[in-house]
Amino acid sequence: MASVAASSGVEVASSAKGTTSTSVAYVGVAADRTGVLYATVKPDTAAWGSVAGWTQVVDTPGGAAEAVASDTGPTRLGVWIRELDGSETGSVTVTATGADCMVAAMDAVTSAVLPLDLEVVVGSDSVHGSAYSATAGAWTSPLEAGDLLLIARSSDSDGVGAKSAPALAQSGATFDTIAYNNNRLNSSNSDCCVATWSTTVLTGTADPPTFAHALASQSCGALAIVRLREPSTIPTGVLAAVLPAAAAEATGAVSGAGVLAAGLPAAVAAGAGVVTAGGALEVSLPAVTAAASGAVGTDGALAASLPAVVAALAGAGAVRGALAGALPAATAQATGGVLAAGDLAAVLPAAVVALAGTAEAPGLEPGTLTASGRPPAVLAAGGTTSTLTSDGRP
Repeated sequence: MASVAASSGVEVASSAKGTTSTSVAYVGVAADRTGVLYATVKPDTAAWGSVAGWTQVVDTPGGAAEAVASDTGPTRLGVWIRELDGSETGSVTVTATGADCMVAAMDAVTSAVLPLDLEVVVGSDSVHGSAYSATAGAWTSPLEAGDLLLIARSSDSDGVGAKSAPALAQSGATFDTIAYNNNRLNSSNSDCCVATWSTTVLTGTADPPTFAHALASQSCGALAIVRLREPSTIPTGVLAAVLPAAAAEATGAVSGAGVLAAGLPAAVAAGAGVVTAGGALEVSLPAVTAAASGAVGTDGALAASLPAVVAALAGAGAVRGALAGALPAATAQATGGVLAAGDLAAVLPAAVVALAGTAEAPGLEPGTLTASGRPPAVLAAGGTTSTLTSDGRP
């Protein structure tokens, strides 16, 4: 789960930080972290310059439609991200044309997986007052438990008073404690500020979020909420038991040590070339699995529940080359063998007797018909002559 590892911090005093450019020092630099850069520029008509090595994900105006003056006037909020490799040093410079005041801050986000999935919603508080409140647009997809939300706002004032009691409201959603990460104040020219918070989603929906907090001095400005989510992954070569068969095929493995998880469809076993531990066929798997794997059951025997096509493809009937009595006649024909010692089970039709060249039961003499009334053609096909039975059948 992603979390904020380091931030520029909350300032308690304002200082000059630039007009058409401003710099912020790298924080929390380490390989496989995500840097998040925030900046406010005033007025809202200013245009950002490019920030080398960073990707901009937010550029939104906000605030009251007032003349630009000390602690008043509309602002513009920008957010950039970058995957850190651990070699970053010094600071990052942000520029803008047509700017009167600029200020920036940074977070370093740690996570188990990169890149992080990202979505942004924006809004604005257009009332210059002592309480900030802005509602952003709805999320494209619902928030999920564990999502990290980075909340940023621009401000038209460098007021040093606390931004207290932050609250995030979203219908049907709940959030963990909101952390106050950054409050960077610039006293240059008409003054400005950028402030950020973070929280983790406990339960989520896609409804529009509203962010609010109290102010010790009046201000207003733009709002952006950045949602960061770790992508789902499957450990290399291992199939999670709850995943469908398609996942097993994609990973090239079925379960630990190459053994098929019993709950997975037969297609996985066929694709993997392994059915169960020790090379035996799981009885519950369809026949196509046995055929594909080249084995029918434990020690080469046919599992009784599998259809006859498996026996035919395998080139063997059942244990010791015998045909299981429940299998249809087509199997006996295809395999070229019927039962142990070449005998045919009484349940098989006469056509099989003819093809096999034997009578129906182990003790029956050639040239004799049984009480079941098999026609002469059956025995003739086997190379014998027929006689009538005691019940008068030909």
